Formats: sequence, C-alpha cells, structure tokens
Amino acid sequence: MKIKNGTKIYFIIWIIAIIVFHLLMFSLKTIVLDERVITTKEMFSYYFSDDNAYYKAVATNFFISYIFILLSFISQLVCSFIFLQQKTSTESIYHYPIFVISLQGLIVTIIFSILFIFIPIYPLASASVFIILLAITLSRSILAKGTANKVMAVGKNIAMKTQFIKLLSNEVEKVLNVVGNDDENRIIKDLHEKIKFSDPVSVPVAKDIEEKIVNEISAISDLIGSGKASELEKRASDIKNLIDERNNLIKMNK
Repeated sequence: MKIKNGTKIYFIIWIIAIIVFHLLMFSLKTIVLDERVITTKEMFSYYFSDDNAYYKAVATNFFISYIFILLSFISQLVCSFIFLQQKTSTESIYHYPIFVISLQGLIVTIIFSILFIFIPIYPLASASVFIILLAITLSRSILAKGTANKVMAVGKNIAMKTQFIKLLSNEVEKVLNVVGNDDENRIIKDLHEKIKFSDPVSVPVAKDIEEKIVNEISAISDLIGSGKASELEKRASDIKNLIDERNNLIKMNK
C-alpha cells in the first residue's frame, strides 16, 4: 500500500506529540493531600512499595493514566491512518467522523488523566473510567467506519446502475461531434435529448433492451456522412422506441 504524503506528515506530527507527551508526563511533580511533592522517580518507588497505601494509590493512578493516554494515542493514529488513506475526497468526507471521534477520545482521556493524577481517586475507579472511555471511543469509531462503508457501497451501487445512460449519452455526443450536415445534426440532437432525459437507473430485466440500444447506436454512427438521412432518421426513431420500452420496463420493476 502506498503511503500518502499527508499520512507521512501526520505520522511525523504524531511522533512529535508522543515525545512531548512523554517529556511532560515524566517531568510531572504531583502534590498530594499532605502537600508533599512526589516526582515521577518517586512514583516508581512508591508503586512497588507497601509502606504508604495512599502514595501507592497516587503512583498507581499515574501509571493507569499513562497507559490509557498511550492507548488513546495509538487508537487515534489508527483512525487517522484510515481517514488519510482514502483514495477520493468523497471517501475522505465519509471517513472524517472516525478521525474526529478518535481525537475527541484522546482529548477526553487526557483531561481525565490530569484530574486523576492531581486529584487521586481509588485506582480501580480511575481504571474503570478509562476503560469505559476507551470502549466508547472504539465502538463509536467502529460504528462510524461501518456507516462510511455502507454509504460508499450505496454510492457505488447507484453509480453502477446509472452508468448505462451516462455511457450512452457520451457515445451519442461523440456522434454529434462528427455530423456532416444540418439534417444529421437535428436527428442526433433529438436522440441525445431523448437519452439525456431517460430514466438514469438501470435494472437487470432491462439488460437485453439496453444491449439492443447499444448495437443500434453503433450502427447509427456508421450512417453519419453517408447522405442517407431517411435511414438515419428511421434508425434514430427505432432507438427512441427502444428507450421508451426500456423506461417503461424499469418503471414497472422499481
């Protein structure tokens, strides 16, 4: 998979953010209730010590906050990669909510981390809050991804169903560009208008008629410049009748 330049730039920004996060996180000095300042180095010692349960809880909250912020950063990177790697602007728009949701999750996690570090609560409670936050973020991201996939699938399905008329209109436009006289121009213009305002959506039961229309368009292009205006008009009339038949068939099968 080719990595887009935007993705590379974002990854560099993400790496810088991770470095800044670690520098800030491990230079913290937490003031506990007895107004004693605990440095990050001391938190390590208190975490592995049973001498003071309160300080141990402070240190535990610190490491719980650190782990969940890191998980949120990773989640945000994955979601951003999915968003930035979309091939078209339309697909990017559909996947933009994933990027926003993951960013919101990261910001909320950081806010709660600051609260739990400087206003310590029971470690199990803080861990539960972070697990719920992460679960909400992941579930919302998965739901947004599923919605984006469904919308894109519907869009592709509509594009396939409307492809026939678009291609047919393009073919007639090509014929219109090489007409030799006013009669041919009038006949092909009328035919083009008929096609342009036909039902844009195809259905499987109309496949045989649409194949006939395509064959007739190929035949009509061979008559351009031949001077056989009457035959050209008859062919164009036959195509119009086939288009009417197709439109009626599609109307009945919608």
